[in-house]
Amino acid sequence: SVLEYIEGHIDFVGSIAVNCNSESFDVVVTSGERVMTHFAGYGFNGSGMKSISLPDSIIYIEEQAFRNCRELTEIIIPNSVTTIGMYTFAGCFGLSKVQLPNELNTIGYGAFASCSSLTSIYIYKTVNRIEYAAFENCDSLFEIRYEGTIAEWNAIDKVDGWISRRCVINCSDGMKIENT
Repeated sequence: SVLEYIEGHIDFVGSIAVNCNSESFDVVVTSGERVMTHFAGYGFNGSGMKSISLPDSIIYIEEQAFRNCRELTEIIIPNSVTTIGMYTFAGCFGLSKVQLPNELNTIGYGAFASCSSLTSIYIYKTVNRIEYAAFENCDSLFEIRYEGTIAEWNAIDKVDGWISRRCVINCSDGMKIENT
């Protein structure tokens, strides 16, 4: 089944909008007359969603919006998003493909923690902060591809413990091993 939110009828998806584990479903948030800029915290926490499509007007995905969506396998985050909040996708064990936005500045505390199916991710050089535990317990994450140079990667404000395993960072001018 498809759960559809019409942007013209709501300004944001509110706290605990959907919290059901019993059924798998897809979510489409479509454009309307109003501009949705925030996807509220806990919006789909623990739901059985398999996929979601968000409008390009979203700039901030708040804390735990998709936490524990175990059946979610892929997400394309709109390029308009500049911040991914705390624990936004934590515990999404099936999440194997993430397309981060090219305007992203901050990857929040525990944003992708325990996404154990995630093997690789591409980070644009607009990112200037990666918070603690952002990729903690991502046991399959062996490669981060980074748009910028090694020097630019090193300049990112990365809080100690941002990743809990050894990982290869492939930059435009070579590669680097991150140890934690």
